[in-house]
Amino acid sequence: MKKLLVIILLSVLMLPTLVSAQMPVRHIQFNQETLNKGFTVKSYDNNLWLPIFPQQFNYPLEVKIWLQSMMYIPNDKKAVSNVYWYEVQNGQSGFLNKPVLLSLKYNSDTSRTKKIHFFDKSRQIWRPLASEVYWGDNIVKAWSPVPAANIAVLEDAYDVQHDLTAASAIVIDAKSSEILYQKNAAQVRPIASLSKIVSALVFMDHNPGWHKMMTIAESDNVGGASLAVEPGDQVSIKNLFMSTLMASKNNATRALMRSTGLSEAQFVKKMNEKAKALGAINTQFIEPTGLSEYNLSTARDMARISREAFKKFEFLEATTLKYYRFNIISVEEEGEKELWIKNTNKLVDRDLYLLGGKTVYTDEAGRCLVTKAKRGDNEMIALVLGSDISQNYEEVYLLLKHYLY
Repeated sequence: MKKLLVIILLSVLMLPTLVSAQMPVRHIQFNQETLNKGFTVKSYDNNLWLPIFPQQFNYPLEVKIWLQSMMYIPNDKKAVSNVYWYEVQNGQSGFLNKPVLLSLKYNSDTSRTKKIHFFDKSRQIWRPLASEVYWGDNIVKAWSPVPAANIAVLEDAYDVQHDLTAASAIVIDAKSSEILYQKNAAQVRPIASLSKIVSALVFMDHNPGWHKMMTIAESDNVGGASLAVEPGDQVSIKNLFMSTLMASKNNATRALMRSTGLSEAQFVKKMNEKAKALGAINTQFIEPTGLSEYNLSTARDMARISREAFKKFEFLEATTLKYYRFNIISVEEEGEKELWIKNTNKLVDRDLYLLGGKTVYTDEAGRCLVTKAKRGDNEMIALVLGSDISQNYEEVYLLLKHYLY
């Protein structure tokens, strides 16, 4: 317990902007024999190696390594490794007479410049070390004359103005609708399950009651993401709505459409009318789920639609929960059956105050995502269409962080 308190106290005194993660300390006290032979000190997670080469130092020598938790990274950089504290104590003050080799693993598949940086606590800045990147091994090596410092691999930050993989993108102020950033925002593209936002809006105009039970029909099964129900099972309107927006279940959307009493043609007509009423003049819908590649819109149009939809509490609830459990009446089990769904928007696990969102993927539309978030009094909506694999989450996250912060 005393040792832990000493570690925490040292971290606070030495580096105010960093907080110890209370991880085990690798502490090696070298004897003369080990100094003659050499020895590599490794962090407990095996991602930082600090070799002491044969006869590099004289006795006495101590080396310590522990994991830190980072609280500050400059805006033009991104940490792609853990942050560590290391100490090399050889009874001398100032810089080391012989620098030590730091070998640090990183987690990034970009080709951006990467260097090991140390935190200069006197100037409160990260300073780079001359580094060599071993791309195939995801390792960066650098010689350091600094006897004690926090270190991390930093790479050049993502440039939201130039590095988006998305074919189209937009960021708007959710309160004023001012466009803060756009890329090909007027380009007409397939929007896949973003269609469900409009389907949900039309449904809300014709909601027969949240507690009404709907019987699943064979015609609801159109493929793609589907709720684990069979024809004849009964699901409440509320749970169909949650399944439509939170987990993008196509059979839930079609059952929700049927609950309005409208035919599919009438419902789709209402969808197109709703879009036009919201100023989405370059948008068209063929069916309610988004499976059709002919459900088309633009980033600008979908931002307008999303701005209106995310004002509603029902959308907030359905799109920001991580998980949702509910019961259906199952024909097979002749009674209640519990189901659970997971939010398809991975940003629910990130450090954002979310107010709404909807994910998308089809071959024609690519990876898409719209998300609304807030910080203080600021509320932003970021949307990408046609991003590379998994980049829709990262790109919307970075756009929101950039314009909110």
